[in-house]
Amino acid sequence: MKTKTMALGAAGIALALGANAQGVINNGAHIVIPEMAQVLVLGGQATGHYVHNSGSLRVDGQMFVSGDWTDNSAAGDAIAAASTGHLVLDGQEQQTLSGVAELGIPGLRTNNAAGVVLEQSVRIDKSLVMDAGVIVLGDNHLVLGPTASLSSGTGFGPGNMVGADGQGMMVRGVDAVGVEYLFPIGDMDNGADYSPFELVFGQASFGQGQISARVVNQKHPENESQTNFLNRYWVVGAEGVSSFSSNLTFNYSAADVAGTESSLFGGRWDGNQWELLNQASAGSFMGAVSALGDFTAGESDFMTFVEVVESNSFPLEVLQDDRGLYISVAQGNRIERLEVINLLGQVMYSQRAGDQTMNIGYEQINAVSNWYLLRVGTTQGSVVRKIFVP
Repeated sequence: MKTKTMALGAAGIALALGANAQGVINNGAHIVIPEMAQVLVLGGQATGHYVHNSGSLRVDGQMFVSGDWTDNSAAGDAIAAASTGHLVLDGQEQQTLSGVAELGIPGLRTNNAAGVVLEQSVRIDKSLVMDAGVIVLGDNHLVLGPTASLSSGTGFGPGNMVGADGQGMMVRGVDAVGVEYLFPIGDMDNGADYSPFELVFGQASFGQGQISARVVNQKHPENESQTNFLNRYWVVGAEGVSSFSSNLTFNYSAADVAGTESSLFGGRWDGNQWELLNQASAGSFMGAVSALGDFTAGESDFMTFVEVVESNSFPLEVLQDDRGLYISVAQGNRIERLEVINLLGQVMYSQRAGDQTMNIGYEQINAVSNWYLLRVGTTQGSVVRKIFVP
């Protein structure tokens, strides 16, 4: 069986080879696009598609496609991994990337204000350049390898971001400390809402490290703040990274804020409890963490005035059973105030007292099963204990 190899010069070519209602279909040709050369698949959603059934495609220059891209190769490797150029999606209508397996695209550039939809997960190992349009993930993943660069000639924003509000994740390979890993993600629930975050490792041990992220345009289900909170949270995970410390910055829009922004503090939910982060300000909050999870913001004003005194500074006994809490201090000391606070800062129970002992039934706290802070103010100082309400 004969095969055809088409090598293109620097002048470029508008490709009409085998064009029909489906666009260009490769059933075995070996196409080489050298550095500085261009191939243009024209026709938009009418005839501007590229369908790869077999053959090979080496892209060291640029391949402009104005319609959809379909890779029917079993391994999703229509474009040779050694390619140094870019597949450029520059249509005028929404375009799709699809195939039968995860698509390996060494270099991708998006320049379509109407956006690009992933109908299959995509892996990029060399370069992603985003100049216009939203890359909509749906339930598929956009994976950037550890050496893949991410850039934009026009700047990221609501019209130029990764739409990661389904089950699909933006995933970045990580292998270095001191490097800012940007996730230019947002949601498309009520129009485009850009809510990126950045992560920098201070220290870490890397295997085949990956950080994955998506965003949800609603209040976190475990955020019990009643007045001041974000209607947004980020789901962030890690694989192949251990013994790490990291600094994260999350950004949100004014429309995400319920209540007063100055009353918001960041929080990390680990599946059981909240870890309090820094105060929110000017559309962002930061935090230093050694584990990932869900991130959002809520009421945490108590962090500014709680004085934590070690419990061995004076005797304090806290007992629990299936009905409630039993708190007592030693003779000569007296409980003046007792509070139970959830880990996003909402005071669930507050009571003034004047005795050595105090009992609280769980029904008085009106709390769901979770971790809480018990703050006990006495004549000899204050102490804070973490307690679990079953």
